[in-house]
Amino acid sequence: MYSAFHSIFRKLPPNWRSRLKSALGADGHGQSVFDRLTARKDATGKKRLDNALESLLSTVGSDAPQLIYGKTCIDFGAGYVPTDGVAMWLLGARVVYGVDYNRIAKPREIARAVRAADFDRVETQLRHHQAGTDWPERLKALQQWASRDDGGFPPGYAYVAPVDVIASPSRLPKFDILVSTSVLEHIPPSRIVAILTAIKSRENDLAKQFHRVDLRDHRDFENDPYGFLDPERKFDAERDADSRGNGMILSDWEELLVDNPEWALVVSEFQSGRPDLFPLAKRAGLLLADWLILRSALKPDRANLTSETNDCDSA
Repeated sequence: MYSAFHSIFRKLPPNWRSRLKSALGADGHGQSVFDRLTARKDATGKKRLDNALESLLSTVGSDAPQLIYGKTCIDFGAGYVPTDGVAMWLLGARVVYGVDYNRIAKPREIARAVRAADFDRVETQLRHHQAGTDWPERLKALQQWASRDDGGFPPGYAYVAPVDVIASPSRLPKFDILVSTSVLEHIPPSRIVAILTAIKSRENDLAKQFHRVDLRDHRDFENDPYGFLDPERKFDAERDADSRGNGMILSDWEELLVDNPEWALVVSEFQSGRPDLFPLAKRAGLLLADWLILRSALKPDRANLTSETNDCDSA
């Protein structure tokens, strides 16, 4: 039922969806019937445990278990179904803190995401990436927790919310590893420097950050992913960042990192965009990308960045 309702909602024209969510108080990330629908859909889709584990390994890299094992980890901007953090615990984290601006995580949907997982796939991923020796015990404990469905958070996962990291950076636990997925694009451009500076201030020695940033217009990922770049269409990056994304493109992020070397973050990877959906980009000389990964690293070498399409002229 939940999937059917959400499917009908997604088939509405983008401007209808925006107006309906706004009218019902669900324009962005909050608590509403649509948020519950989204959480339920995510729990059996992209945030299902096996899918979340695969996404985490893709973001952090093949050495994720070695980086994470025994470490204090942050699932930053944990969201409704924070199985990225659960996956970090399976990979051997000492403890994982889920941190969010609003208290929106839904433990029962986390349990659903665990129960719905393809455990053969989970076990294959953990074996392949050599996730320590105790992952079978951790996985068993997680399955037992999910079967109880008692409304609490999973083992090894501590939820810290609501937290305004800019106003109160000390509320962000000191960390060794911090991962965010589709979070930074929802920060208004005027607050990006402040939030990344606050995060940096909470790093332990040799800490590492990994951020997957979706650069598309969230109002219509598939058919109009660059709509907020069209100067003839209404878009306010500060006001609309939560619901649509902040409109920052690849070059904006690269320039920001150059201007703030103290963060020691680089663009390590990006997915080339689809200029056929926004011909204006070619005329404006913009290099479109659909997503990028920021990570703690040495100075970037643009020639070594990973992209499915490396031909900049295609943009």
